[in-house]
Amino acid sequence: MKILMRNAVFKTAALAGLFSCMLALVGAFSGITTSVHAIHADEVDTEEELKQFVEEAVDAYYIEFLIKERCDFETLLPDDLPIPLEIALGLLFPGLGLTDLSQSSIRELEISEVKQLISTLATIEDHPTFGAIVKELFPGGIDIWASCTLPQPASFRDVFTASGVEENWRSGSIYLFVAQYMDQAPQQTLIFNGLGTEFENRNAVGLEDEGGRMIMDLIEAAADGPVQDRTEKGFLDYCWDDPATVDDNLPDDMNHLTAPGDSRKTSYVVDPFDYLGLDPPTGSPLVIFGSGIYPGMDSRFPECNGNGIAGDGDDMDGMDDMDDMDDMDDMDDMDDMDDMDDMDDMDDMDDMDDMDDIVTSVSGGGCAIAAGSDNTPRSNAFNLLLIVSALFLTVSFGNRAVGRRNDIRS
Repeated sequence: MKILMRNAVFKTAALAGLFSCMLALVGAFSGITTSVHAIHADEVDTEEELKQFVEEAVDAYYIEFLIKERCDFETLLPDDLPIPLEIALGLLFPGLGLTDLSQSSIRELEISEVKQLISTLATIEDHPTFGAIVKELFPGGIDIWASCTLPQPASFRDVFTASGVEENWRSGSIYLFVAQYMDQAPQQTLIFNGLGTEFENRNAVGLEDEGGRMIMDLIEAAADGPVQDRTEKGFLDYCWDDPATVDDNLPDDMNHLTAPGDSRKTSYVVDPFDYLGLDPPTGSPLVIFGSGIYPGMDSRFPECNGNGIAGDGDDMDGMDDMDDMDDMDDMDDMDDMDDMDDMDDMDDMDDMDDMDDIVTSVSGGGCAIAAGSDNTPRSNAFNLLLIVSALFLTVSFGNRAVGRRNDIRS
């Protein structure tokens, strides 16, 4: 009877685990084709990955959040077109399958397709076939932003810190920031900081690091062209606080115009409208997206050595931690005794433990690891394929083992 019960429990657990893994496998493969972003914050290690991460943030805000959800290009069209719209769209965008410019049609497009659409609209006056017609219909040019309902102020925090997506844009030392530049005041402001609101909405004119670099000026210059002997625009180095350590912390001045830390930070910054090939909305200030990694010391930036003065109270916190460890040491003997008691109890439960191990391994353990990993969807899908294969083998060998045991005991 005991053997039969084990066999039934094993089969039930195996089938349940197999079914859950198959569902997860379907979800993983679906994610390959429907995932908007190819790289998340926890996958950013190199400069090339950093660049991709920042540019995908621009796509997420301006393509996914604004153009797909808050723009209606049909409102740009005149009442009487000289040729049917469907024919014009087929000639202009032969690969997109567009029959109209409604919001629902634009939502169906991939990010790359939306970029193709807006790039063509932005330069359509130069089109060899339609350029003359467009100039006649739109003497002032086509302003795609005129068809959009733009949030005021910008909703960067809503987009990048929303529940379910925040982990895509922030992990450890990696986070996004958005700077805004206005000539009237002048003002240089961080209007979004992925770590929190502490540094947001302050006039940062004069913000400098340990080496005397004017950080906001440097960010603006890097977005416009190469700086610091770089050959590619967008990249820059300066001293800043690495949120993953307190060893580089520097005391804050009353005006908040000194960098909060002295770790070397390599950032990539981009003007989103330059990246998208669009003019900014009328009256819009200069906005720059950015993020950074902390690659370690470099002889070119000796001030960024990461040995800043830790904040007040850090040493006392360390002492408190040591006291806690002493208290834990005092309890070691009691813990050992408890562990021995648990082992005695477990000796009597060996058979049930074996069953628990089987149930855990086939009904959730492997799938939980695969589903909870930080790998890409392709990696998850591959892992799940291996898990499913292993489950088939486990069920097969388990049935054989139980059958042989029944033969022997009968």
